[in-house]
Amino acid sequence: TNNRWLPSTERARQQDILAERGKRGKYEEEDEDDEDEEAVLFPFHPARANSVVQPLEKASIVHTPAILLHPVASHRIASSVMSADPTSAVGHRFPTKKVSYNRRDAILYALGIGAHDLRFTFEDCGDFSVFPTYPVTLGFKGTSSDVVPFGTGMNLEIPGIQIDPSMILHGQQGIELPSGPLPLEGTFELEGQITGIYDKGSGALMTTEERLVECGCGEGGSGERRVLAVLTSGVFIRGAGGFGGPRGPSATSANQVPSRPPDHSLHETTLSHQALLYRLSGDYNPLHADPGLAEMVGFKQPILHGLCSFGYAARAVLKTFGENDPKNFKSIEVRFSSPVLPGQTLVTEMWKEQDKIIFQTKVKETGKVVIANAAVVLYNLASNSSASSASSTADLSKSPSCQSAVIFQQMGTVIAKSPELVEKVNAIFEFHIKDKDVVFTVDLKNAPGKVFEGKSSEKADTVFTISDEDYVAMSHGKLNPQMAFMKGKLKISGKVMLAQKLSLLSKAAAKL
Repeated sequence: TNNRWLPSTERARQQDILAERGKRGKYEEEDEDDEDEEAVLFPFHPARANSVVQPLEKASIVHTPAILLHPVASHRIASSVMSADPTSAVGHRFPTKKVSYNRRDAILYALGIGAHDLRFTFEDCGDFSVFPTYPVTLGFKGTSSDVVPFGTGMNLEIPGIQIDPSMILHGQQGIELPSGPLPLEGTFELEGQITGIYDKGSGALMTTEERLVECGCGEGGSGERRVLAVLTSGVFIRGAGGFGGPRGPSATSANQVPSRPPDHSLHETTLSHQALLYRLSGDYNPLHADPGLAEMVGFKQPILHGLCSFGYAARAVLKTFGENDPKNFKSIEVRFSSPVLPGQTLVTEMWKEQDKIIFQTKVKETGKVVIANAAVVLYNLASNSSASSASSTADLSKSPSCQSAVIFQQMGTVIAKSPELVEKVNAIFEFHIKDKDVVFTVDLKNAPGKVFEGKSSEKADTVFTISDEDYVAMSHGKLNPQMAFMKGKLKISGKVMLAQKLSLLSKAAAKL
């Protein structure tokens, strides 16, 4: 492959490595059910499992950026050799790193994770905000707004550890915002340390924690330091286990999905160039852009960044249960389980469990789970009425003077009996009953489908404005919709043609 992003000596070295791998055949994906694995994300060749483990007093970690695997989210672990006691590295602190971002960076990240809400993509929007998971990019980006060669600035020393990047699997990621919504821009510091090294048999799991700190404005930056974000990451290092250390917690036992159907699900199709867009936030790993490199390591095309899928899932939960408001976001934790190809559809299935939302994300085209053992903790979760109930027959009795409420109540009954309507219709409808000052939402986009009073947190595809009396008459076939539209009794905005898909549902509900 044409590794022009590398220094010439490094390019030659990587070509030799890739040529040797070509003799052994392509990488093969690991069994997702392997109990020894904390992460199964990228291909791995069995021949590499028996890498030589050499004792080291102190190893200089030199990042070799060309090879293949997803960068560690903590961005600190780079180049797998373990010392006789690798746990001695636990507590090791990384050098503090300056990072910065502005509103343009925040908007670019939001677009990279599929957002189209003006709240996250238009700087003049009244409630413009930085999406809560944005800090996961800062370790890659640093302070630069230019294209940063992958691996730049990652030469570090970690006692007793030298990591081969081709053996790294990004297994876990989490972020918590202890101080509420993120600033719109600024210069900050990342302070990080190794929090654990665990012996998983076939490999080692290394966990790290980083804190995004806002420096005070006192002289010399000595003012109060506020922690804006706490980022946690778990990295599985193939072939580095068997050193006799503690096994540590099992990531697969946390946040298991309930046995009941999801309370809510959200489908979103990624763009064919989603990885090319996401990488502009700072993660320039060529695996996500270079077709030749992707094919060489066993993929038919460049894959999507795991942290891009992470952002998609976070958006789905915040939109569904958090009113799309960053003020409601507290934390998220996930385990990556499989790669995603740009253009595939992500299905995020969600369950409300006490004070948090358990979720998993699948690829619709394959049915494969790509994010598992995942949860989001939200503030004001109980007060979010638009998604807190899984019932399709929401209680609309709050509007007894509105005759239309009865029809919408019955719509919910019809949807509950015909869940296939969600896949057939795939749209959200809002009904503004103008003389009663009431809004009803019919959600036939997110499984299992739902009808409720109030506006949807997700933008409606079609909006109807009509009087209470006229809507009842229209539902019972006493008022022709086309005549009502021509006479100004019915106003439709958005995707007008979708209205035809709703007519049968309205008539079925009216009969009930």
